[in-house]
Amino acid sequence: MTDIAVTLSEPAARRIRAIAEAEGRPLMLRVAVDGGGCSGFQYRFDLVEAGEDDDLRIERDGVAALVDPFSQQVVDVAQTHIYTDGAGNDGWGWHAGLLAKLGKGLSFGLTYRSSITVDYEGYADFFQFSTGNPELDQIVAQTIPFGETISGGTQIEFPDFWIAGMAWTGERVIISAEWGRMGWSSFQELALTFTDYPEFNEAIPENYHDADQYRLGFEYRASQHLALQLGTLYDETPQPAANMTPLLGDANRTSVTCGLSWIKNNFRLDLGYEYLMMDDRSTEGTSVSGYDGRYESSANLAGASMTFTF
Repeated sequence: MTDIAVTLSEPAARRIRAIAEAEGRPLMLRVAVDGGGCSGFQYRFDLVEAGEDDDLRIERDGVAALVDPFSQQVVDVAQTHIYTDGAGNDGWGWHAGLLAKLGKGLSFGLTYRSSITVDYEGYADFFQFSTGNPELDQIVAQTIPFGETISGGTQIEFPDFWIAGMAWTGERVIISAEWGRMGWSSFQELALTFTDYPEFNEAIPENYHDADQYRLGFEYRASQHLALQLGTLYDETPQPAANMTPLLGDANRTSVTCGLSWIKNNFRLDLGYEYLMMDDRSTEGTSVSGYDGRYESSANLAGASMTFTF
């Protein structure tokens, strides 16, 4: 049977025990999935004295809950809205760089940006879903603070970033190449903490790794006023396949870019276009959050800017 993470909270265990004592017999809560219902399946919640041999058994304080092996996931009983007003969510870092002119149009540059740790403070609201089973709904209602806004927080260390590049500048042509490395291995987990309800604290594994970037650019000055640009990049993803979700399903990406610049006296117009291609990527059945699947994406990006100096 596939391992699934299910826990029985202390308030839920107390409620199950109270029902069992009121009926004068040992009872366990059993969750199962049957064929039927508007989506092809329906949930069943029973208070039973004995389960099946292959049920997943969870115990707390002498009370047990069972999950039918076919279910393989926890029933949806609530939705959580987590948000922040942005106040106090800041961090500090530093950066340094050098530029060396090597002669004959060649130059070399190196920059470093430190990691930045940001402490986030926010709030959470809980909204209950009816399961169709009044006894289970009552247990859930006594366990989760519905109708109450609770405070919480997390801390994220954004990665440090190394960039090294070289360029050659001719009379009409500029060619540049760049390598960068982002230290995403600092992002190993997302720890959510709730001060008044520590039983809701959770550390979500992320397990990111460092990732490299490569860029190549070309500019041609067609005239005194017009310059044309071409470029390409390859950007490695730091995200493990097991951590991809519909919210963020990242993958290695390649892009091609083109642009033009028009400069006249104090006025400058820049136009750019990028076609971004991301590798098709599958979780291969390893998703830690239950969103197994294959992710495909691409993007067409365009931008324009106008600058006037005086």
